[in-house]
Amino acid sequence: MAISNALAQYNPNPEKTAVITDSRSKGLYVYSPGGSVEGYKDGDVSVERIKDLDFRDDSPFKGDTINGYLVHFYKPWNGTLKNYHMACMNREDFDRVTYYSLSNTEVLIVLFNSITNKKYSLKLTQHGDEIGASNMSN
Repeated sequence: MAISNALAQYNPNPEKTAVITDSRSKGLYVYSPGGSVEGYKDGDVSVERIKDLDFRDDSPFKGDTINGYLVHFYKPWNGTLKNYHMACMNREDFDRVTYYSLSNTEVLIVLFNSITNKKYSLKLTQHGDEIGASNMSN
């Protein structure tokens, strides 16, 4: 709620919600550029729960299979809708997603766990045909 109130002062765009689809049964996540845009429009966000390997050198779980989230941000580039996506690893069991359009090229995405009240926020920014991400909180 505090995030909603703070953003409302600077952003006339309303909070939107997305569904987290569970893709872990497909096996380990394998990166592939692009992705389907069918059924989505400019500014939409979708989230998949994925299974991945923890490859971080500083992680006590390095080499373990962990849960993660693949966040998709749909924006046009050169007249064609593009599926920008970013994976984030987090052991939390998120079950709800809200997002806010911060500008024509930026979106703030907040993943929530309704049971523990924990959240994870990230900002995705379209940079031409690429995307950048900023971890806002954990």
